[in-house]
Amino acid sequence: MPTQQTVAGRPIPARPPNTAPVPPGRVTARLRLLFATVRLPQREYTPEEVARWVTAQGGRLSRAYAYKLRNGERSDPSPTVVEWLARFFAVPVSVFVDNDPPELDAALLCAQVAIRQESTRAVMTRFLQLPPRARAAVADIIAAVLASEQRQTSRSAPSPPIDAPSLLEQALHDERVRAVLMDVVQLPPERQQVVADIIDSLSAAGPTA
Repeated sequence: MPTQQTVAGRPIPARPPNTAPVPPGRVTARLRLLFATVRLPQREYTPEEVARWVTAQGGRLSRAYAYKLRNGERSDPSPTVVEWLARFFAVPVSVFVDNDPPELDAALLCAQVAIRQESTRAVMTRFLQLPPRARAAVADIIAAVLASEQRQTSRSAPSPPIDAPSLLEQALHDERVRAVLMDVVQLPPERQQVVADIIDSLSAAGPTA
């Protein structure tokens, strides 16, 4: 049985509360916007990743149905499915149901979803414990590792996402932290481990002025 997770400090129930019905066709347009807006630096999330995350949190959303919603083949999801879609993209349900939905903070939403990846969360947790000068040095190292990795055009499968603790969620409001995060999330797990080891070495060396 999956353990209960949280989003922005709020527990995710096994069965989200019912919401108002969504007008036909609106989900398709809003979902297209969310996929294009709340994404990884190098690509959009896939419907399969959305379905996998919902299932991991105790919800029900098949990969096939997620693809049909994304492609507009289905436009009439239940209120429960709409709630889970909103939770994946870290937005309020009003994004789907309101005639005039709230404006999206794309950078913050991208960071809030990306930080769910376990290996990324581990690196960022270490990063936030460093003093400012060490953070700057590590940010440069991460950027260099990412540039090298991109030149090799190697890519790895994403790890199943999990929710970040409140410290990380608060830090995501810092634009500099988000920039580092969006570099880290593009690295494969073995490169993230290299970065984590470097950060641990800097932490063990003591405070940096």
